[in-house]
Amino acid sequence: MFFNNNTIEQLDKLISEVTEPITRNILERIVVIMKSFTIITLLKTLGIKNKNEVCGFLSKHTVEIEDKSLLMEFYQIKEDEIQDAKDESDVSVLCDLLCDNESPEITDIKRRLDCLELKIDKNNSLTTPRQTGFLRPTSPVITLGNKSVDSHVRTEISNTKKVLEDEIANLQNQIDNLKRSSLSIPQSPREHEKKISRTSSKKLIEYEKEEKKEDKKLRKSQTKKDEEERKKLLKEEEEKKKATKRESKLTKKELEELEKQKKTEEEEEKRKQKEEEERKKKEELKKQKEEEERVKLKKEAEAKMQQEMRREAFNEDEQLIDLGTQMEILQEWSGLLNCEILFDSDNDDAENDNMQFNEKVMFKENCFFINFDKKGNVFGAFMKENIGLLDEDVDDDQHFIFSLKKENKNCPKRWFIKSGKEGGIKLFSNNDCLYQIGNVNFGCFGVSKINLRRNVCCTLSEEYEGISDLDLVGTNWKFFSLERVVVVHMF
Repeated sequence: MFFNNNTIEQLDKLISEVTEPITRNILERIVVIMKSFTIITLLKTLGIKNKNEVCGFLSKHTVEIEDKSLLMEFYQIKEDEIQDAKDESDVSVLCDLLCDNESPEITDIKRRLDCLELKIDKNNSLTTPRQTGFLRPTSPVITLGNKSVDSHVRTEISNTKKVLEDEIANLQNQIDNLKRSSLSIPQSPREHEKKISRTSSKKLIEYEKEEKKEDKKLRKSQTKKDEEERKKLLKEEEEKKKATKRESKLTKKELEELEKQKKTEEEEEKRKQKEEEERKKKEELKKQKEEEERVKLKKEAEAKMQQEMRREAFNEDEQLIDLGTQMEILQEWSGLLNCEILFDSDNDDAENDNMQFNEKVMFKENCFFINFDKKGNVFGAFMKENIGLLDEDVDDDQHFIFSLKKENKNCPKRWFIKSGKEGGIKLFSNNDCLYQIGNVNFGCFGVSKINLRRNVCCTLSEEYEGISDLDLVGTNWKFFSLERVVVVHMF
């Protein structure tokens, strides 16, 4: 592209502000020409159209690399062809320079010949006016000093002839030498510029003429379009006037009928809109009812499945069935749905030693340790982490204690460990106590073997947040009896 993109964008912006259609069309055509203008179109406007002329142009002028590659690709030119054209142009320019520029010897010879011709004319005028020859007068001999005019002329002619022959021979030798060494002599830029300026000026004049013709054609076409548009506008205005006249001619009754028709159409549209809205509302209500029924059925099915799971898991045991009614609470607290009983003091033997109890609860995650006392209280603890040690405290920051059933208390309820406190569970390898929850130094509760009745709660309020010392079983630092110990594993 010969023109910068920024200039073309600026022209587009300026054209958008032009309101007159003719000038705007002309400017748009100019922008199109500028966008499509390349070095190929430039050379064509200058009359450089064939391959040889383009080679000569490239040999004489330096152009940008992109333009040069475009010309070489379009005309299928090679670098060798450009170099050959450059060599030929150098020789021709040298010859032109030798022919155009005269040496001082040649000018001196011409001056001497002119003086000689004047002298002969003067001598011939003295003898006779009818002389017609250049060196052969018919009059008597006129002497100048001791020599005659004819002898003087002959000597001058012979001298000049010798000088001319010598000069011509020297010039011919110089031309031959220059032709042989033409490849090494640089080209004269002024002569090229003169020749190119001559041809380019002619082509530019022709291009301007063609542009003027095209402008005239565009103006004519634009004027035709403007006239057609003007005619269309006039027709539309006439039609509008006719329509207004027709409306003015309508009677009052016809106008009233038209208004009634419009009102009825509007009412009909409103009625249809209301019916559509009512239909959509009914469909939405129907969908809501169906969704509610589906959710209800789903909940009922889940409840049935849970009941069946409880019956299967708890084997129709009253205490376990009572515990199963609160299975949803255990599922919510643990975040797990399925369960299994790892240990039950009614079925498993833990009176002689702690081995059986430890084997069943160790290395299990998400376990509820649930205790039933003789007063009807149901309480315990949940351990998130698995238990891998005996006779040592296993800390669990996510454990909590809970109460599922207690007289005159809102249950179920749970309490988490206080911030900054440490606590968890401790299993015993050979002891009267089965396990201990919390921290023995601050607050805890311990569960012993069922027949020993040495269960105790100690200052739970110091270890857990929001609990009083009596919230679990109603005692503090006093032994109480248990009926049953159950460990439930959630998964």
